[in-house]
Amino acid sequence: MARLTLADARRTMQRGRPWTFRLEMHDAAANSHKFWLCTGRGRNEPVEVHYGRVGGKATILVKDWDYVEAKAPEKEAKGYRYAATPFVRVRQGTIDAWLASQATAAIKPAPGGYVAPGVTPAPLGPIKVMPPVQPTPTTWRCDKGGVTMRIKGAVIEIVFDKFPADWQGAVYHTFKDDLLSFCSGKMGRHISTWWGGDNSEIFHARCNEIKLFKALVGWLQKQIGVLATPLIPPPALPGPFGKVVAVVAKGSGVWHAVDAFGDKVLSLTKQGARGIVAEYPHITVAGL
Repeated sequence: MARLTLADARRTMQRGRPWTFRLEMHDAAANSHKFWLCTGRGRNEPVEVHYGRVGGKATILVKDWDYVEAKAPEKEAKGYRYAATPFVRVRQGTIDAWLASQATAAIKPAPGGYVAPGVTPAPLGPIKVMPPVQPTPTTWRCDKGGVTMRIKGAVIEIVFDKFPADWQGAVYHTFKDDLLSFCSGKMGRHISTWWGGDNSEIFHARCNEIKLFKALVGWLQKQIGVLATPLIPPPALPGPFGKVVAVVAKGSGVWHAVDAFGDKVLSLTKQGARGIVAEYPHITVAGL
């Protein structure tokens, strides 16, 4: 259990990490003991707000981070105080519904303007069709090299499937220093680098500029070999499909569509998994 505050949650949210904090108010005279709990992850992801009597069934609302920023100080002003609580994971149903709403919002037409009775609306001018904007990739995955890289908050994160990788040979122990030298040289200023995580397989560079991200892709491609995966944006698929990079067989005819870090995005049937792989070449079958 941890006792997080709004400020703690804000810092954690800015790193794209999950967070939970809880406020309670106990009024013995009124025989009232209430709680207000918020849990979420990224800045633009859904937040669940749980509230009610302590020991009773909670009411759950789905809000956003702006709501949390506005309401938490109001709760404190009313006498609520921060309390320790275990981490509460946002329900998968909430995430699925939010992803679906994002897809719907993306294709919802703008409402028409009001025209007063008896007034002839002015004719519309020619509609200029803009070419689609090619997305700038902020995540790169190379199965051949066993490495994933992404811009994550204020840093660029490089995650190895195992470290050292087979392609690094005996010079793997200089990787952090080489990374520091390359990043600082490319940006013309000192860029701090560090490692961390299980078996030290996660490396970081304190910079989130796309210029450095693209340069690091090329740097790693040269080390891995000419057949390394190129940095090509995936097609702009709607809703949750836009995050999918691979499908994984889970048994009994169930497949999971996963993102670049192996996290489940969708559940699929065997036929659905086969169809999405056939239609979109950038989506692969994990393990093949």
